[in-house]
Amino acid sequence: GTATLSNLVVYRIETAACAVNMCRLYLLWRCVRDWMLSDLPKRHTIASFTNVHLGSMFVIKRMLNSWNSFAYLASFWVVLLFFLGYLFRSAELTACQLEDGGSNNDLCIQSSASIWSIRGNEFTKSNDLYIQNAVWFIFVSMTTVGYGDVVPTTHSGRLVSGIATFVGIVMASLATASFGNLIHWNVEEQAAMGVLIREQAREKLATQAVQILSLWWRKQKRYGKHLTHKQRKMDMHRLKVEFRELKSTTMLEVEDCGSTSTKIEHMMRKMKTITEKVDSIADRLWEEDPDTRQAVLNRKESALLAFRSGGPEVPGGLEVPG
Repeated sequence: GTATLSNLVVYRIETAACAVNMCRLYLLWRCVRDWMLSDLPKRHTIASFTNVHLGSMFVIKRMLNSWNSFAYLASFWVVLLFFLGYLFRSAELTACQLEDGGSNNDLCIQSSASIWSIRGNEFTKSNDLYIQNAVWFIFVSMTTVGYGDVVPTTHSGRLVSGIATFVGIVMASLATASFGNLIHWNVEEQAAMGVLIREQAREKLATQAVQILSLWWRKQKRYGKHLTHKQRKMDMHRLKVEFRELKSTTMLEVEDCGSTSTKIEHMMRKMKTITEKVDSIADRLWEEDPDTRQAVLNRKESALLAFRSGGPEVPGGLEVPG
């Protein structure tokens, strides 16, 4: 037994042991972590090569950066609801109010074991054995609503409710961050939007050209009195600037409509292809043209002699063997 909030609460040993043993649920995370990594081929080799630890933090980031992030968060939330609900119910139970719990305990004879007082309000302590009520309290605490229909009466219950509130805030933050990442355009969608914007610019370009020609014709023929209200408000310079911008947009290629990362990746592929082609041409020239090969060898020998004799620096692009 222990005094909590000036009241006497008695816990059974098996109740405390079960509450501590429930903490072994963290072992389930190992199964989830291994399952999330099971579809990654050669993950140990890649982790060693890239110096990235494929552990729990990597799995959490992978879970939160997928479309199944809400399913993962909801599953984790349900498990926490029942886990913390069980701990809260165990913390609020007193063995003195059980049918076979406190009859043989001398502490239960005291009046503070049955008549409790919180902030000057006295009431008869009664155990709530229904797990659904405890789960409802944890749900209200995790959503930071706090109806007040259930109030913790022990220090242990307050500790569990505080943990539930903190975890609820963290879960809401993770859900918001995950949703914010998912609403961003991916590479394919951004490329599609670029092409759509180009097609819209082509349609607007034709309309803009008609407006410019119509306005120019009426002003050239001195039909200024017959200009519409919309044409009088038009600025020829502004129309020309918009026309040039639309024309530049319509001339974009499909590769130019992608995201910045896509453009960089496309440029890197082109550079790699050009490098491979240049290397292959150099290899063929080296094999087929003996004069070029001999000239390069003579240049390297002269550079090596000049370097050893303390002469001028070795020309750039030549490798001096050690």
